[in-house]
Amino acid sequence: SGVWSRQKLVNEFEKEWANACGTKRCLTVVNGTNALIVSLIQQGIGAGDEVIVPPYTFISTPQSVLATGAIPVFVDTDPATFQIDATKIEAKITPRTRAIMPVHLAGLPADMNRIMEIARKHNLIVVEDACQAHLAEYNHQKAGTFGYAGCFSFQNSKNLPIGEGGAIVSNDEKFIDRCHSYHNLGFPYGTSIGSVSSGSIISGNKLRLTEYQAAIGIAQLKRLDSQTTARTTNAAYLTSKLKQIPGILPIQTYPEVTRPVYHLYAFRYKKEAFKGLSRDAFMNALNAEGISCY
Repeated sequence: SGVWSRQKLVNEFEKEWANACGTKRCLTVVNGTNALIVSLIQQGIGAGDEVIVPPYTFISTPQSVLATGAIPVFVDTDPATFQIDATKIEAKITPRTRAIMPVHLAGLPADMNRIMEIARKHNLIVVEDACQAHLAEYNHQKAGTFGYAGCFSFQNSKNLPIGEGGAIVSNDEKFIDRCHSYHNLGFPYGTSIGSVSSGSIISGNKLRLTEYQAAIGIAQLKRLDSQTTARTTNAAYLTSKLKQIPGILPIQTYPEVTRPVYHLYAFRYKKEAFKGLSRDAFMNALNAEGISCY
């Protein structure tokens, strides 16, 4: 087509990803990290604010909060599920708390019923870090669709890889319009009044996806569902075997999780069951056998 920057294919991918997630709208950006940053900024979160996050996550989660000028406040992890422990959230809420950012770590949904109850009680924004949780479901609802915004990554290691890329999904039209304006140099879009030729109406950035990336995403999306089913089946089989080994505790899901997607497969290791063998030595042994472990 001769068009390489965002146009028809990016629009098509956004519509398809919104449909896959069950949301009204989707906006693509250059990566999942910036999806988180843009979502926070367009909720007015900034200096002086606090955002509750889990400590066990990828570095982008707290970095996205710091990028807005806000402070990440860590709430400890549930050792059985590796997700943020929702029972400990309220103890960390202060007058400065503005948002909760649950992370659906390893493709397994966080305890969203409890988290959303706390958010409603304290009038907090929920921005979901679903960067590892493509098509994961909690009570048959897609991860990333419980809060005000859900953020995804399409970086090379993800279940839907396009090299680099990210997306924000939401049912709030005005919010996505603001995000769209911000990601395109602050030029007006949708419900934002004005025309592109009139110049920027807000302070923005340049975070547009390319047509190349969108084309890859459209192709990858066609097989994501079947790949996800295969991952879930394989993970269930692996769990059935590993749980029989003393000292190996496979990651658990909450009862409400109706579709885990296993971006990663995780388990806890108890050295006491292996005559005190250190975790590092155990991991080295796995890697020596050709089983990638980190």
